[in-house]
Amino acid sequence: MNLYRLENLSSSGSKKIELNIPNSSHSYAYRIGDICILNIDSGSAFVGKKTGNILFKLPAELFPKNKTIATLGAYVPSLGSEIVVYIETNGNCILMSQGVTCQTAYYGNISYIVQS
Repeated sequence: MNLYRLENLSSSGSKKIELNIPNSSHSYAYRIGDICILNIDSGSAFVGKKTGNILFKLPAELFPKNKTIATLGAYVPSLGSEIVVYIETNGNCILMSQGVTCQTAYYGNISYIVQS
């Protein structure tokens, strides 16, 4: 592994990938080289989900190299605060916030390195 290699993003091109999360307002990713940027507005897709539930599964081409920890903000703060999610190396996005049942839409961007 060459730690001094710099990714040339300008020549890598970007690819938009729809995540097709049912009932989401929008959910897509940009893959640029080995970098993935998820853009999620869950709409009603996460409503009723509880701690430990899988919120969605990524396609294999977007699996993270390492477990990725992120937060997503609540669209209606009076119905919930931000939630913590783990994106596992198998592509499962799991709700990790303790004692939470989602009651609103959540949104945010998550960036990580994908598996080679």
